[in-house]
Amino acid sequence: MINRQITKLTVLHRMYLQAQGHLSKVRSWPSLYQVQSIHTTASCLKKPKKDISSEPYRFTTSNANMKSLTMSTEVNEYQGPIVALSLVVFLAYFLYLREENDWDEQLNVTLFERVPSVEEPHLIQAIPRMKQRGEDTTEAEARLKELIQQRQAKERANS
Repeated sequence: MINRQITKLTVLHRMYLQAQGHLSKVRSWPSLYQVQSIHTTASCLKKPKKDISSEPYRFTTSNANMKSLTMSTEVNEYQGPIVALSLVVFLAYFLYLREENDWDEQLNVTLFERVPSVEEPHLIQAIPRMKQRGEDTTEAEARLKELIQQRQAKERANS
């Protein structure tokens, strides 16, 4: 049956190409794409209507639900203690035995010490929020006045 359909399509295809003037490009056998489309079309047409359902397929009951990727249950009995001991040794070295270096000192520097121009706008925005929450703003206001005085002194010195 499929061979008949291939033959019919080949003849129709040759007639079409002959009408278009491309007969020299036609081969005697159909291309792989033609055979594949005919095969899939034929197999789809053979399926009875009662097997085709509009209901969704349940994955849990289908053949696709198979446990092909099972986890390995073989675990070394010493794996847990070795990992725990390694972690303890690393933390003991990193937190207690290691000497501080330049990077550790850089981590202790605050943002306002790194970028001094950021502290004044931050305090200007933070003071109203602190007042709304009912917090004491005397230290923040004193620091803001100090920063303003320092900025004005630098501006006078530069001009």
